Amino acid sequence: MKCLTFTPFPLCGTNGDCIELTNETSVCECKNGYSQSLDFSSYFISENELEGMVCFYHDATVTTLYVLLLLMSLSYLLLHAVVIKTRSQLMRQLPLLVFGVLVLVLSIYRLARGKDAAFGVDFFYTFMIISAGSACVLQAYFFLTQYLQYVSKKVKIGENKTLYIRAENARLIFKFIVIFSSVATHTIWISLWGSRDTALLVFR
Repeated sequence: MKCLTFTPFPLCGTNGDCIELTNETSVCECKNGYSQSLDFSSYFISENELEGMVCFYHDATVTTLYVLLLLMSLSYLLLHAVVIKTRSQLMRQLPLLVFGVLVLVLSIYRLARGKDAAFGVDFFYTFMIISAGSACVLQAYFFLTQYLQYVSKKVKIGENKTLYIRAENARLIFKFIVIFSSVATHTIWISLWGSRDTALLVFR
């Protein structure tokens, strides 16, 4: 195992020092407050290489960001609870509400488990992040469909057939993107059921 670097930064980054243990082995010794983490790092390393990873993880900063994320998601859900009055409004905003709940839960989960809740390593945490992203994409598709339906009512097909066809093509293309992205990204958390090598391959 060797110390890693990301050019043009030095070995172990600006927040760590490379310590030679033997001719073939070296590890990164991080400064106070900094450490290594597998969170979103499985693109580059496996678990047995973590000690040589760049010192990029600042515990206090990450904790603060997740506390802020928790508060914002909670405020977001409370505001929706005040604004939504009818069942139709609820159904139109459902993916965004699911997104808010997932962000709230994953923030609490991450604060409780710390670095053990790492994307690409922890099954539940990875599932929630990917599902939250899928909810946002799905809501965007709903908004696009509603907008195109509104336009089609305002513009008669006979008056501007080209505009209608282009709008419909755009809707179909975005529908394909939603389906493809959902299938592709959800294979990441599904792969965590298998071996670590298989999960790393899918994640990368």
